[in-house]
Amino acid sequence: MQPFWIERQTDIDGPDFVPGQVGSPFVNLTHRNWTMVGTIATVDRGIVDPRGLVTAASGWSLDWWVGADDRWHTPATDSGVRQRLVGDSPVVETVMRIPGGDAVERVYAIHATGDSPFGQAFIVVEVENQSSVPFALALAVVPADPVGLGRVMSVTLDGTTLAVNGAPALLLDRAPARAAATAGDVGAVVFGGAAPASFADLEAPAGDGQAALIFPLPHTAVLRVVLPLSPPEPATGARSRSWSRRSVAERRPTYPSAVPTAEQVAKGWEIQTRRGLGVTLPDPALQATVESGRRLLLLAHGGEDLATWPERPLDWVDAVSVLGALDRYGFHDEVEQVLTSIPERQALDGSLLGSHGRASANGAALVALAEHWRLTRDDALIEQLVGPIAKAVHWIAKRGAARRGGVRLTADDLDWSVRGLRLIADALDPAGQSEVAADARRFADEAAAELMSTFGDSDGERADVETVGFAVVDPVARAGLSPQRTLARATAELAVGDPTALDRLAWVRSVESPTHVWPEVVHPRTGGGSRGDGHHAATGADVLSFVRDLLVRDTASGLALCSVLPPTWLGRGFEVHDAPTAWGRFSFAVRWHGERPALLWDLVPPPGTAPAVITAPGIDPAWRTTEPRGDALLAAPVVAEAEPTPPPPVRPPPTPDSGASFS
Repeated sequence: MQPFWIERQTDIDGPDFVPGQVGSPFVNLTHRNWTMVGTIATVDRGIVDPRGLVTAASGWSLDWWVGADDRWHTPATDSGVRQRLVGDSPVVETVMRIPGGDAVERVYAIHATGDSPFGQAFIVVEVENQSSVPFALALAVVPADPVGLGRVMSVTLDGTTLAVNGAPALLLDRAPARAAATAGDVGAVVFGGAAPASFADLEAPAGDGQAALIFPLPHTAVLRVVLPLSPPEPATGARSRSWSRRSVAERRPTYPSAVPTAEQVAKGWEIQTRRGLGVTLPDPALQATVESGRRLLLLAHGGEDLATWPERPLDWVDAVSVLGALDRYGFHDEVEQVLTSIPERQALDGSLLGSHGRASANGAALVALAEHWRLTRDDALIEQLVGPIAKAVHWIAKRGAARRGGVRLTADDLDWSVRGLRLIADALDPAGQSEVAADARRFADEAAAELMSTFGDSDGERADVETVGFAVVDPVARAGLSPQRTLARATAELAVGDPTALDRLAWVRSVESPTHVWPEVVHPRTGGGSRGDGHHAATGADVLSFVRDLLVRDTASGLALCSVLPPTWLGRGFEVHDAPTAWGRFSFAVRWHGERPALLWDLVPPPGTAPAVITAPGIDPAWRTTEPRGDALLAAPVVAEAEPTPPPPVRPPPTPDSGASFS
């Protein structure tokens, strides 16, 4: 039995079949989708695929199979499977229909108690029998994850601890009723009813080891097991045979004494996001996207880093999206935690390229820092980082000079440089760093001239952007359709009041997973992920930023409310509370008197700022005010519609049949 994506790609009669290439690794190209889980206390993350496959460490995963009265049911192949988030939080619930009701799996992360000497974070896998009769539950270790094939070299079961590749992998609160381990498909043993009471230590030199632990689960019963996140390496550094049963017993973590329920963890996430910007939208589905997005945004923050799966060094280009959304939704402390790590990340020559090697890194880091200052007016942070800022600015200038000597820079590299230099200059002046600001502006003009002469544009919106319907094609080997680049185009259209922005948002929402996440690149045929991250935090962050800008957008002279009014919002109230803006904290509400909207607003500007010009171009283009607070009855809006454009031919991934006021 293989994970969902492998079953799809190897079905020669199915629409997702991908021919194998001799000598090439078998990788997920059609359903590269997952949802991250973790805690705010650590940077460690695990993932859950669309059918409930759980991965804590690359190379192997934990699957779940249910033995009902009629047969064994497997989420990877059964049709009656659906998925959602519990309480719009990083608690993933996968439900599989079986005779008599449902088998329900919930996956979430907890902060470890003092009972465990190994690390601080665990993934909890909770399975509940919501059917009317007992069933058998098999928890299966398979050598694959949602990216590709893995290697399971050894499996050891010692009482209530299962070790995989020599490291504690699965902790139980009780021993299984039966257990099997094989080199090759353990499903054949389980489904054939031949699983013994236990198994001897398994060695699988080919890396094809599998194991299954079987538990009886009566009606309404719940079983919980935990997987250590980032388990320690064996003492010798080897991955399989070096850990004897004795060494596992000496070093293994213990099952936590208290494991909270999925509902308790979801409630904890809800409490974490009570601060910051709040919105009430007339679109319930979009409201759910925003609520879950805010919690998943906090999940993407990991102290001085951003959390990813698999874990990798911070990429400043992705960081701009995540940090920008955190700032726009009021999570300023989390952003500052990352930005204050810039000096430790910077090379002696001023480069912030890091292991990614992107020449756009310096410009992107300056954008993130400048956007944070714009929404917080934190001059002290700019003063604290002025040395690293000056080094980053001059590195961009040196890189530009090298480019004229033959070093290749892409249009994106130059775009980021221009944006970062111009924005950081505006933050440097109030901090008394006029000389560095002047250098930044001069270097920005040089980079803009280079961009214009080489690529024919200076604002990053070039005519060679390829689109399919409303979606923008990912430029990396045309690997699919890019939700993030589609949102970037929509944001530019929103700024000029073009309703096409809403059509692009509609396409992005059409490829949103049931758990409110997006893959980095979407396969145009399957609707699943085809490249990069299966849970791309930067795309989710950009969705949040777009919704915020749709509601309230910063302009050079003030704030624009509802730059484009969605037709479905006509006659329906909506509101925003405590939005951080460049002009201060802003709240507003729209109520309706027949066809005419009544607007109430309240702006708390920072000291010394000029009066903000507040407009509502998508509702009443003629209305404007500089009053920081008040109410007004606006003219009845005339909602423009974009020219119809056929949507791209995306077929969603196969999903089985599913059984506060402001005044």
